Amino acid sequence: MRNWIKHFIARDHRGSARHVTPPLAIYFWDGERAIPTAHRLRNISSSGLYLLTERRWYPGTLVTITLQRTDTLTAGPENVVAVLAKVVRSGEDGVGFKFLFPEPLDAQSVPNTDGNRIVDKKALKRFLQRLRLSHASKLERA
Repeated sequence: MRNWIKHFIARDHRGSARHVTPPLAIYFWDGERAIPTAHRLRNISSSGLYLLTERRWYPGTLVTITLQRTDTLTAGPENVVAVLAKVVRSGEDGVGFKFLFPEPLDAQSVPNTDGNRIVDKKALKRFLQRLRLSHASKLERA
């Protein structure tokens, strides 16, 4: 009986496929630095991400996170998105976030502090799909 309970509790309940170490830089404003610093992530999906950081937030804290592709030289809007995320857990090496999405019409009117627009779920999925396809084609060419 105990093994069943441990298995149920330890089971990974995430429903979205994870992209491990994609070519992304993660930015957020922590109120301490005037210049944004890129952070690394462990993985990302269409529902959340795990940020590698020494910084810790309280569960439930909302953070606006900017995702910028690092596998391209162009800095166009298709290579940068901003998402609103809620802290759901802390680990030894970082913090897990769940994405919160505005309604599609509201996303057009929600500016981020750096001028990027907070994207809805559909826009984030497109961004991650382009990232995955680009990363896969570069691996095939290598």
